[in-house]
Amino acid sequence: GISKQALLVAQCAHGRDYLCLPRFRRLLTMSRGPRFAEAMTAKIAKGLGLDTDLNNIVVEGAGGVGKKANGLYMPTGNFNGKPMYTCPSGFSVFYHGRWKIGHVDNGHPVWIYAAQDASGATPP
Repeated sequence: GISKQALLVAQCAHGRDYLCLPRFRRLLTMSRGPRFAEAMTAKIAKGLGLDTDLNNIVVEGAGGVGKKANGLYMPTGNFNGKPMYTCPSGFSVFYHGRWKIGHVDNGHPVWIYAAQDASGATPP
């Protein structure tokens, strides 16, 4: 199995290790509950001098033509009444009948990935 440390620490392209706060927050939520997770990750972020807006999401594991969809997505507004997130590569996570990853061009969604049965207030 994968250790908890392996889930929390990844290696960037420059060979440096880093702590993935969204993963850490999910692990704390599962083990100690959402209030504890939110308080702890906010303390860590503040102590490191990081932005405490933990509403960002991370997309991992996309391959092939969607490989550029991997990365950190930040809230960039709303689309169809739900939050939309965008990453530096230009891909977006948006809601259009279900949560999707792709582009929104002139109000028209063009997607490459869609989550089955995902209609919650935020992406799965």
